Amino acid sequence: MNYKKNIVNIIAGSALALSLAYGTVGCGSSSGGNSEISAPEQTPIPPIIIKNKNMQEGVQITSWWHNDYIMPALDNTLDKMLNLGVESVSFLATQYQDNTNSTAIYPINQKTPQDSGLETAIAKAKSRGMKTVLKPHVDPLSGWRTDITFSSEADWAAWFANYNTFIMHYAQMAEDNGVDLFVVGTELKGTSQRQEWNQIIDNIRSVYSGKIVYAANHDEYRNVPFWDKVDYIGVDAYFELTNSLDPTPAELDAAFQPIASELQQFSQQKGKKIIFTEIGYQSYDGTNVTPWWAPTSTPDQQEQADCYDAAFRAFFNKDWVEGMYFWDTHWNMADLDGFGFVNKQAESVVDDWYHKSD
Repeated sequence: MNYKKNIVNIIAGSALALSLAYGTVGCGSSSGGNSEISAPEQTPIPPIIIKNKNMQEGVQITSWWHNDYIMPALDNTLDKMLNLGVESVSFLATQYQDNTNSTAIYPINQKTPQDSGLETAIAKAKSRGMKTVLKPHVDPLSGWRTDITFSSEADWAAWFANYNTFIMHYAQMAEDNGVDLFVVGTELKGTSQRQEWNQIIDNIRSVYSGKIVYAANHDEYRNVPFWDKVDYIGVDAYFELTNSLDPTPAELDAAFQPIASELQQFSQQKGKKIIFTEIGYQSYDGTNVTPWWAPTSTPDQQEQADCYDAAFRAFFNKDWVEGMYFWDTHWNMADLDGFGFVNKQAESVVDDWYHKSD
């Protein structure tokens, strides 16, 4: 998309609208002389908005199975995303540990995506002109990754050694396949205060030449001490919005206002833009109350769409926002848990907003 061309068109269109509003195009008196011509009623002219053309308009593509990314259905998914205006896709790769206090990190052969599948997926996205992100996750089989922590220094050392092996594998893959953005960690809230992250990031920089980000949980980002070591502040933005199971758009906008204000101030304080490495809502009643998992399973596509729309109004093309990645679109567009937006009311919201910058 041509930035200069868009700006010229916006300015030209606004100038024409101004001329029409003030009667300067084709105005005159057929009788000549000095008769007064009353100006037509002035209509408001919308302000010229210069969009942030560098914003990453993204989605998170997910798979938790070994061969999904090599399946032909991925082509249909990428084509669909491209048609919706998506310009950047993030691919998920998950390895596992037994529980939140286990130090070993390992792939599960039937669940962890094959390297060849990830490389195929990245190549397919790039062939369509899309930007690519590689987002490795560590998931405990029992418990949640935010709660990974240890009581002994020996266990901390063992876990970070294993994490280094895990993340360096994917960092090298990202470098070898020309990935545009690499996520060095995701929602590892119980570990992010540790100084070992400095060495992890240095190691990643030694093999990967692209931009890097850490994806902090929404209640973690303020306390991450190593933002100076990465290129962007990553936030998985599952912020609680209202207490209502049926919020109005105005109520959602009001809920987002202090969130956006605080994030903007944090971005300015750190001197780095924010990427919403994950943001999403289920199509269930109450998804705005606890966006990480709705409190009901009652279908409610309208609330999901309203939350998407409000999130766009709060964050889209703000000068402190580098990108948004909506969680999630499964590799074949199946809706596993309500977070998918394809073939729902939220799809048109994504389509509308991601085409606003065209």
